[in-house]
Amino acid sequence: MLTVDNINFSYGNVQALFEVSLEVPQNTMVCLMGRNGVGKTTLVRTIMGLSRSSSGHISFQDQDITTKPAYQRARLGMGYVPQGRQIFTKLTVEENLQTGLPRGQTAVPESVFDYFPVLAEMKSRFGGDLSGGQQQQLSIARALVTDPEFLILDEPTEGIQPNIIQRIGEVLKRLSQEQGKTILIVEQYLDFVKTYCDQFVLMNRGRVVAADAIGGLTDNLVSEYLHV
Repeated sequence: MLTVDNINFSYGNVQALFEVSLEVPQNTMVCLMGRNGVGKTTLVRTIMGLSRSSSGHISFQDQDITTKPAYQRARLGMGYVPQGRQIFTKLTVEENLQTGLPRGQTAVPESVFDYFPVLAEMKSRFGGDLSGGQQQQLSIARALVTDPEFLILDEPTEGIQPNIIQRIGEVLKRLSQEQGKTILIVEQYLDFVKTYCDQFVLMNRGRVVAADAIGGLTDNLVSEYLHV
């Protein structure tokens, strides 16, 4: 589904990504892991076209998208849930969802309310009035209204209560197993990763240092690259 090949990225004179390569196979849920500041968000923003790499290539469904802007990648079937939710606090839940609709479509698909029933109950509530967990569900639902084939999520469980974390994990697993979605998720919550993800990619200091099926995430790797 997605191939990243020798991506380099710099903020001015400071290089953040060093020859990063990874693959996300179709219909899998892959977790991108690493301590804070190792380049995970920079990498997913580059994959989504929100940041431009200085070298390397990115292909999506065998199509080179390295130079395509974010809106074109979205039209190809890529969805993005940014870190920090970034919902519109002064818009209602329904209006937030409508901002993600493709041009010409006005109705929010009922499927998003099936995944997150609380949003159906709160259609007329302002985004800023929702709890953190409800805002996170709204952020994910907003990405789902476009029915993306490939979904990127950046730290979706950060600051969320356990019952909502479980709900998010179950929804993502349903999307993968029942709808055939391919998912790349930035996540550090180990129990979540081991319960819901199929594969992992581990980063350190802007480089990929390990990648394997989730069963290969050993205690030694966790101790060396994840523990603070």
